[in-house]
Amino acid sequence: ETPDNALYHLTSRIFLPEKKQCSTEGCLNLIEMPDPVNEVGAIIRHAKRLLLNGAQPDDILIAVRDWGRYGGALSDAARRYGVPVALAHGDTLLKNPAISALINLLELSETDFPRRTLLNALRSDYFTIPNMPPDIVNQIDRISRRNIIPGGRALWLEELSRGELVEKENNRDDDESGECEYLDASAAHAALSAFFDQVTPPLEATTSGYIEWIENLIGADDQHNPDEAEDGEDAPPPPLTLGMLSRLRDEKDGQDPALVNRDLSALRDFKRVLRGLYTAQRLLTTLTLRSQPPPARDWRSFFGELKTALMAAETSRTFNRSGRVLVTSVNDARGLPHPHVLIPGLCESVFPAPAPEDPLYLDSERLQLQAKDIYLETTAERTGEEGVFYELICQARQTLTLSRTTVQDGAEWPPSHLWRAVTSVFSDAKEQTRSLSSGEALPAAETVLPAETAIALAATLQKQTLSADLVPLYNWLIGTQPDLWERVRLGQRFESQRMTSRESSVYSGKLTDDALIAAIGEHLGAKHTWSASQLTEQGTCGFRFFAKRILGLEAWKDPEIGMDILQMGNIYHAILEHTYKAIQQKGWTISREHTDAAIELMREKAQAIFADAPKKYKFRSSALWKQEQQNMLNKL
Repeated sequence: ETPDNALYHLTSRIFLPEKKQCSTEGCLNLIEMPDPVNEVGAIIRHAKRLLLNGAQPDDILIAVRDWGRYGGALSDAARRYGVPVALAHGDTLLKNPAISALINLLELSETDFPRRTLLNALRSDYFTIPNMPPDIVNQIDRISRRNIIPGGRALWLEELSRGELVEKENNRDDDESGECEYLDASAAHAALSAFFDQVTPPLEATTSGYIEWIENLIGADDQHNPDEAEDGEDAPPPPLTLGMLSRLRDEKDGQDPALVNRDLSALRDFKRVLRGLYTAQRLLTTLTLRSQPPPARDWRSFFGELKTALMAAETSRTFNRSGRVLVTSVNDARGLPHPHVLIPGLCESVFPAPAPEDPLYLDSERLQLQAKDIYLETTAERTGEEGVFYELICQARQTLTLSRTTVQDGAEWPPSHLWRAVTSVFSDAKEQTRSLSSGEALPAAETVLPAETAIALAATLQKQTLSADLVPLYNWLIGTQPDLWERVRLGQRFESQRMTSRESSVYSGKLTDDALIAAIGEHLGAKHTWSASQLTEQGTCGFRFFAKRILGLEAWKDPEIGMDILQMGNIYHAILEHTYKAIQQKGWTISREHTDAAIELMREKAQAIFADAPKKYKFRSSALWKQEQQNMLNKL
């Protein structure tokens, strides 16, 4: 028998109820990986192995059922492993980083410049913002944290006009009431105000007017259209621009040429979408026989139409199959026979894709009717997934490779019935399956990158000595990548020590500096009160306890309007503390005769605390601040 005969046996018996099993004869490869990233990596490594064994790129086809899940991952893995691929489909245009950054910037004015989105735009590598160097952006960031600026154009400019509040250098570290001073922030105020004006679209304009505004914002491409720069010497100065195209073509930043080409292609596709909107406006004007110019529209309607068009648009691909592995969808792969066919995603709800069940008849009822010679198609039969899969496996001339993911959200992900149907045909399907569990290193023979090889060899040496076939690989690694091998071995040894009951070391949190031991001993001395949460943190992760409890480090949170639970609790405590101190000073007893006077005294103390609470407890009062005060008084 030959591999061709085994594949013929598969295609002739896969969907028969009784299957006569045979040997795969090397024609079938099955891959099981714990997650889609590893699955895609295994598919591309298998394709590279085929190329190294003499196959031509034109001989290999990768057919994808779920392009959104696998398309981008296959492209990234192919670039990482150096496999030339021809992608038949592009990603959604909105998924491109450059387009996503531009859309987020265009949304700033509509959402009133929220802090996080604004800072992301100011620090974006895709924009060149006038008079906005990194030190100005950092000052804006510091002011927003100290003055609690969640967003709002008016609030930004108001707080920046005051300057940056900082503590004087001669303050002692233990002086909580240290003196502060304001540093000049006029440059930040002017730059941010100009940026607000720059990215705020006109309230009303025609479609062509909004398109021109966005084009000016993106900026001209002087390198691609050098005549524009020469012809523009006597022209009026151009409007403010973000210089996206010039920034992308700037070779000083040392960008990856492949990523630069990806983003430039996406911007060309974005402009193609803009041209489509303009053409639609011209066509509508022509069909309605309007003699007057098109009416103005508001920004929200235009921007909504633009985003709808972008969601349906894909990044274009320069499709040149010659000398490349073809990666396409299962529908487009039909009728394209190849010596080697690879199909990922053979797990439930991926291939076949789930289909909604018919509301009139359940599949069980349809099967019962079919038994009575009343033929109604089941859900699987209506979708035609089995037919598509059958066509794909019929196109394999030498080898067929199937892969699936075994874990989803921490639980076992069962294979699809198509996977089970294929494995039931062959007696040695289990022996042809390459499986990898979560956290397991790749076998050394299957690695491609030096880092993968180093990890695989280190994992092998931890369990056993190297076999004779791995010794040349080991010698090559330590000869060409000695630093990488040393880092991997050190990391493995330290992690092994940390995970076992051996003696602790500096890499597992053991302190060795005498001064540091003394300082922490004083901090955690006899007067320290241990809480249950502290003990849990220390037992779970010593470094987390050290960072949070000793160093006092906390994760930065974006400023928000209003109080959080901790700040509200501090206000409650402050009101009660001042109230009971005043009651004690007056010599009142806790009795009914002083109830009314005590409540009135509490209200008096509360008003004084409320007046200073936003500044003292560092929050920005919301529009409901007055109502929140009354609610707190009612509870007290």
